[in-house]
Amino acid sequence: MYQVPPVLLAAVGMGIILVVGNLGGAGNGGTLAVLLLGSLFLVGGGAGVSVLMHRSQTAGYRRNTRERLEVYYDMLSSRRDRLVQLLEQQQHVLLDKDPDPAACARLAEERASRLWEPSPTDADFLVLRAGLGAQSSSVNVRSPRQPDPLIADPLVDAATELAAWASSVWGVPVGVPLVDGRSTGICGPRAAIVETVRALLIQLATHHPPDEVKLVALVPCADLTEWNWLRWLPHVWSDDRRARYVATTAAEAAALSKRLEELLGRRRELAPLYSNASSQTRPALARRRRS
Repeated sequence: MYQVPPVLLAAVGMGIILVVGNLGGAGNGGTLAVLLLGSLFLVGGGAGVSVLMHRSQTAGYRRNTRERLEVYYDMLSSRRDRLVQLLEQQQHVLLDKDPDPAACARLAEERASRLWEPSPTDADFLVLRAGLGAQSSSVNVRSPRQPDPLIADPLVDAATELAAWASSVWGVPVGVPLVDGRSTGICGPRAAIVETVRALLIQLATHHPPDEVKLVALVPCADLTEWNWLRWLPHVWSDDRRARYVATTAAEAAALSKRLEELLGRRRELAPLYSNASSQTRPALARRRRS
């Protein structure tokens, strides 16, 4: 919109005053009327120009604000699309790293290279998948701070909501740690308990080598048929392959418990020796790698 400069308006008003004054003669009454008319013209014209300028500036501000909002929300939308890709990649990696029981069974049948892959030094050793849920995302998203803590800025709120949404990745395995002597119990309907325990045992046998993890089963005789498949896992065998760690009666359970106590006692005695040997082996391996 074209704006009339106030200086031009004042010049036009003064010109009108001079012209009307010359035409009306030199009478005092005529001169006073001309001056009054010119003053009213200047005041009214100035007010009109101010209103027009204010409306023009307001329209321009609204237009600029609308354009900035469109650009900002388009940017947030593109960032969200990128975050979706990153979260899906993380989800795929976690699901592939910790597959479901059916996939674990296929790994065992195919004798894949991933069978018995983790070692006791790995962070996920003896961490079994209990189901799907949410984990903290590895994507770091920072949102700006509110400029005024008393008045929330909706643009900052939108960025904060996006950052909070991207802080977690959903539909990924949730693990149950069994390390450091922790005990884990499962409660609920019997069918659900049996299915959960079977899934955990399949994972344990798939991911952990039998020389690092032993499986001990105390099964009532009435349920032996349902758990008979455990007898064929290498994890229930002793190191000398002379006994299975499976008991079905109270006498067998007592004998097996005594045997395990003796085995654990011997391992506790040998633990310092293994620790010293491990600390001496690591520098030697490092020297060989450097050479």
